Amino acid sequence: MSSVLAALDAVQRSTGMDATLNDVCSQTGLSRSTASRFLNALSEHGYVYRSTEGTFSLGPAPSLLAESPLGHRRLAELAHPHMRRLADDVGEAVCISVLDGNETQTIYQVGVPQPVFVENWVDRRWPILPTGSAVSIMSTWSPWSIEQLIAQLPKNQRPAIHDAIDAARSNPISWSEDNYVDALTSVAAPILDHRGHATSALIIYGPTFRFPRDRGRASIEKKLTTSASSISEDLY
Repeated sequence: MSSVLAALDAVQRSTGMDATLNDVCSQTGLSRSTASRFLNALSEHGYVYRSTEGTFSLGPAPSLLAESPLGHRRLAELAHPHMRRLADDVGEAVCISVLDGNETQTIYQVGVPQPVFVENWVDRRWPILPTGSAVSIMSTWSPWSIEQLIAQLPKNQRPAIHDAIDAARSNPISWSEDNYVDALTSVAAPILDHRGHATSALIIYGPTFRFPRDRGRASIEKKLTTSASSISEDLY
C-alpha cells in the first residue's frame, strides 16, 4: 500500500505539468513494470488520469472522502476554533464552502453580533462564477480535473472561468462583490490537503457598506490565508 501511495504522491508533485512513468520511477525507486501496474490501477479507480501520450496527472478521486458528509463534519469540527477567532478578529461572518458537482455549497458558518446581520447560508448552493470560492478551489487542481468540471458548465461561461482560474494560480485569493447576493462582499481562500489540492474554501463575507471598508484588503487577506493554512495543518 505504501508503494501505491508513493506513486500517487509522485504524480501529485507534478501538478502543473503531467508526470511521466520515468518521473514516478525516479521519485519512488519503483521498477518500471511495478510503477506502471500501480499507475494503471490508480487510473482505473479515478485517482490519476492517464493521457493519450501516456503521462499522468491527479484525478478527482482523492477528494471524494473530503467531499462526503463525514468529511464535511470533520472539517467543520476542526475548523470551528479557527473560524471563531477569525470572525471575532474581522467582525464579520466566516463560512466554509465546498464544490459539489457544478455548484458550490456552504457547509458551515460562524457569525458575529452586528447591527446588520448576514443570513445563515448553511446548505445553500451557488453557481460557479469567475469570482468566489470555486475559483480559489479550482486554481489548485490539475488541468484535467479543471476541464472535467468546466465541461459541465454552459459554453458561454467557460472562457471567463478559465481566465479567472489562470489568474488565481499565482494568488488564489478571490474577492466577490454583488455577484452572489446584492450588496454583499466576500473573499475566499483555499483549504489545502497534504498534496496542495483544495476541496474547500474559507470565506469571510459581510454587507458591502461595511466590508471591507477601511480595514484594508491586504490585512484581511493575510488573516484569511493564515486561518486557512491553520485549518489545513489541523486536517492533514
